[in-house]
Amino acid sequence: MISVFDYFEYRDYLKDFYEDQKKRDPFLSYQYIGSKVGLHSSHLIRIFQKKRHVTEKSIPQFTS
Repeated sequence: MISVFDYFEYRDYLKDFYEDQKKRDPFLSYQYIGSKVGLHSSHLIRIFQKKRHVTEKSIPQFTS
């Protein structure tokens, strides 16, 4: 399991976490995670690409 303390950029952590989980569960998708955190899958992809940030409103969904 990756540690959040190894990262300076939270979006790198989120992307690596997703890729790690994807290896364990090939059916995991951007759409599934987006539905769990209340974001459209395309917005989630842009976060992983460092083109967008997680909004303050969305932080509780990511951390629970």
